[in-house]
Amino acid sequence: MATIKRIRKSVLSMYLRTKCDRELYLSLHEDKELEKHGLPVALQARPGIGVLQTAGRDFEDDRNTLLISLFGPAAIWKPDSKAKTKPAQEDLGQLLNRVQTVPSIIFQGKFDPKPFQKSTFEQIGLNATQAATIPDLSGLIPDLVLVRHSIVDEYEVLADGERKAINSSDSRLALSIFDIKHTSEANPSYCSEISLYALFLANWLKENNLDNRYYVAADCYLWTRLKLDQSKIDKLAASGSNYSSEDVVRALIEDSENANLRFYLPTVLNFFREDIPRVIAIGDQSPNGWQNLEWHVDQRCSACDWLGHEKWANTNDKAKIQNNPGHYCFTSARQSGHLCQLAGMTRGARKTLEVHSIDCVTKVASSAPNAPAFQEHTHLKREKNRLPQRANSLLTSTVTVDQAAMLASLAPAPNFYASIIVNFDASSGMLTGLSIVGQATTYTLGQQPKNFPVRTFVVDQKNLDEEWVALQGLLTTLSDMILSAEQFVRATNGITA
Repeated sequence: MATIKRIRKSVLSMYLRTKCDRELYLSLHEDKELEKHGLPVALQARPGIGVLQTAGRDFEDDRNTLLISLFGPAAIWKPDSKAKTKPAQEDLGQLLNRVQTVPSIIFQGKFDPKPFQKSTFEQIGLNATQAATIPDLSGLIPDLVLVRHSIVDEYEVLADGERKAINSSDSRLALSIFDIKHTSEANPSYCSEISLYALFLANWLKENNLDNRYYVAADCYLWTRLKLDQSKIDKLAASGSNYSSEDVVRALIEDSENANLRFYLPTVLNFFREDIPRVIAIGDQSPNGWQNLEWHVDQRCSACDWLGHEKWANTNDKAKIQNNPGHYCFTSARQSGHLCQLAGMTRGARKTLEVHSIDCVTKVASSAPNAPAFQEHTHLKREKNRLPQRANSLLTSTVTVDQAAMLASLAPAPNFYASIIVNFDASSGMLTGLSIVGQATTYTLGQQPKNFPVRTFVVDQKNLDEEWVALQGLLTTLSDMILSAEQFVRATNGITA
């Protein structure tokens, strides 16, 4: 069934959070189009979403006001018709023409990718037929575009999504994208949004014959709340007027997190090359083609407009859920006995069971722990004795206790204890910090244990070099603790050899 579709940057962002084909297909449609064709309509009420949106706008307005005052004439923006001190959307080309000095910073520069969208898709490897099936991408509006001099050996983003090093003879100006986010730190969905901007900005420059004057720098940034308590920008503003635009740029970059486009550009390319064509091909195959798309309810679904959790819904949305429970994943899973209802069930484990025709909770409840399906996936192997019991508990609303469960086993009398805390950002897969504390004891009456103080290793920047420095520091400290503990025990026991 052919429907009118469009793509916004939020479609990419949400798909990367959920990795759900059904959510992606439905999010390509406006609500009116969904209603027209009898497709599931998005639920608008999510807990606290209005508060978060307001806080996000306030944070962006505050940061913009500060930057405008610091950059002075080098701040390029169009005043809003109502709030004169607030930047309004304006054509990026017109704002770029107003740049007189370098560095300068552009606020809310808008560019429309529709005129060159098909050529962009052909640049990244789609043929003309495939490119024509991708819905129109709505106008892109980076929060900030920094116009600066080039840096030798930095990378530019090319029109095909690849990167190329800048050489010393390149006299073009660099365009570096900044996105302001009211969040504690960067994550893959936000970084991918910036990668989307960068890819299409590179093609916009090419389309408008500006690629001989400018290039898109691969060093783009997210300006988050991560360093708000130690903000260089705020310190610069409080210091007085003895600073240059270069000082402001350095402070801005120090306050921001690198979006690591080298990691996330491939994600954006794959989104257009594979993800969008796949879900459209399946979803448009029949009037109810959306039902054939992959879905699975887990922790990633909390912000999805098609989750359908009744406790979170307002009166109008509850009525939509009750009238069409099969349209929303939470109620649909309950009705159909979907395997995602089983605690800890991963998507991979579910698919393994489905291959063996165990496709609902009832069939899991009647399966023996030694069934072949339970031997073909790590999660299923580990939980083979518990899964049938959990399924039966769901069906009968009863609770049982696994008397044979064993959580851990420890050595009875170790001479050295070490507690290590690993803190990481699950969205980026990067460490944010490590810490270690230890104690050595000989179990000798009257002798105090030897305590090793807490050592912490903070990963300030999300890159592998910084991560390795922290990990190396932790391992070195652990090694020193073990050696010191051994010497302590030996000395106490009179062992000298």
